Amino acid sequence: MKVWIIEDERALSKALSEQLRRLRPDIEIAGISTGVKNTLAALRGHDDLDIIFADIKIADGLSFSIFDKQETEAMVVFTTGQYRLCGFNRARARKGLHCKTARTFPGYRVRNDCG
Repeated sequence: MKVWIIEDERALSKALSEQLRRLRPDIEIAGISTGVKNTLAALRGHDDLDIIFADIKIADGLSFSIFDKQETEAMVVFTTGQYRLCGFNRARARKGLHCKTARTFPGYRVRNDCG
């Protein structure tokens, strides 16, 4: 399983990487990025990812905007500072973002009906 992490706090990206490796020793962390701009550049050519873990609020904006600009076949799991998780895939993304949190972000529709 090939994973990418988008997280602007080094300690949190390290903790997530370690936790993932404990759960799945065979996991490959393909990369870690910290912002919208460097993630867009880094993800080009990485169309073989299985999962992307993305902190919602990152250094230079919201990670949602990454997926507005670049499509992915990977499952995306959004994380927040409160450690809530929400996931979506392309089929769900077309219908609006399905999420386990009830938080709203400017310009994005977040529904609390996933699960």
